[in-house]
Amino acid sequence: MAILTLIVAFVTLLVVCYQVRLMDRQQQTMNKQLDIMKKQDELLARRADLHLKLESRYLDPQQKVRVISFIAENRGQRSASNLYWYLLLPADGMIRSESGEKFPHEEDVQFIENVAYHKYRGFYKEPVYPGRELSCLHFRMHGDYVSKPMDVYWKLICEDGQFPPTDGMAKIHLLP
Repeated sequence: MAILTLIVAFVTLLVVCYQVRLMDRQQQTMNKQLDIMKKQDELLARRADLHLKLESRYLDPQQKVRVISFIAENRGQRSASNLYWYLLLPADGMIRSESGEKFPHEEDVQFIENVAYHKYRGFYKEPVYPGRELSCLHFRMHGDYVSKPMDVYWKLICEDGQFPPTDGMAKIHLLP
């Protein structure tokens, strides 16, 4: 009987040792999974952060012709690929391309706060790397429109999402 008790105790000890070893392997596996999750979180946290920058200059001393440039800027930590840009510019702004030709826009007119806007848009397949810029649109304004303040609406869309992240478009107030 004592031998049987000794055998049962020995088998129980072997089972407990096996379970402890198994729990240790499970703990190691969980730690590896936790490390993988942390790395994934770091990678997923990297996003493009697109903003629209505006540059303006006058071409002549009388300030009758003004060149305005819209530039997409990536302030994020990841490249932005397949970039679509949209701009709403006042329909009566006498907007022309840099060469002086009438700038193409969509035919429909959109009204915001009782002001008519034309939509201009474009697409760039090449990536905009972090810290880099991409020139979206350059145009000239002629005549009385040069000295009038106006609102410009914009939106940028890429693989990482929409900028600004809210529905609708962001507004830039363009001063003379």
